[in-house]
Amino acid sequence: MTRSAGRVAPTLVALVALVALAACGGKERQPPPTAPAAMGWFQPERFEDLPLWTLGSYKLSPDEQQLAIATAGGAVRRLSLSYRSPPHARGEAPATLLQRLAPELASTGWSELSRTTGKDQAVEGRWRKPDEELVVAAGRDGDATTVRLLLGPAPR
Repeated sequence: MTRSAGRVAPTLVALVALVALAACGGKERQPPPTAPAAMGWFQPERFEDLPLWTLGSYKLSPDEQQLAIATAGGAVRRLSLSYRSPPHARGEAPATLLQRLAPELASTGWSELSRTTGKDQAVEGRWRKPDEELVVAAGRDGDATTVRLLLGPAPR
């Protein structure tokens, strides 16, 4: 190594360090970008044809992921919601809940396809509109009644 090369290397390292400090320092750290509120993934107000209001005192289950989104001017809708009757209140029987929801769904254009009863009072109902299918599954968890609504494209 020559004498001039020995002096250039430390100078070059010092210059790179100054440039790095200047680039990083002096600016406040910005929070990560987030989607605007209008693009949120939970928009239950975009589902006026689903009788979510009839669930009354039922609350969204805090331990479940919830999704309610409508895009393309409402042409594409997806929904996955889980509700639970309030604590310390014995919820209604799952079959009674589906019986109560059925006329509300019919009044907003949904046609019932099927209703099945499983073990432990669990029931599932399927409704369809031309391009969408709605599944409502209700069951028991101890004294609580749970209900899950799933909306997706109708099978072709």
